[in-house]
Amino acid sequence: MEATVLLANSAQGDSSGTVHALGLGWTQTTTPLGQCAVVVFLELEPHEQLTSRDLHLELVDEDGTQVLFGTDPTTDQPAPLTIAGKIEAAAQAGHTPCTSTTNALAFNIAAGMALKDNTRYEWRLEIDQTLIARRSFAVANS
Repeated sequence: MEATVLLANSAQGDSSGTVHALGLGWTQTTTPLGQCAVVVFLELEPHEQLTSRDLHLELVDEDGTQVLFGTDPTTDQPAPLTIAGKIEAAAQAGHTPCTSTTNALAFNIAAGMALKDNTRYEWRLEIDQTLIARRSFAVANS
């Protein structure tokens, strides 16, 4: 399995497995962060299709510390910005069993996250607890 993580101003997936994105590919921003999206493309080999996998996507700072954004409703404490869940790695319609496929995912992040100036951040993507992709970006002086 291979993955690509890209940043966009906004993105939306559709039922055909396509992602529609605006402002795709940025690597520098200002703070507070406006609405943005994390786009993930998972390329699956035939033997990896038709399986369920654990996905974990998190935002960390340049020291590897999880970025906090929002509040955990169960503890009323600041919560790390993570996206986690199960993904069903399905074969795409019309593909032969020996063809690799690309599954696309889009995650929109609400505006307003305060980040530190002159700091690098990184989105880290793990599948089944294995780091398979990352995308970094910098915050310029406000």
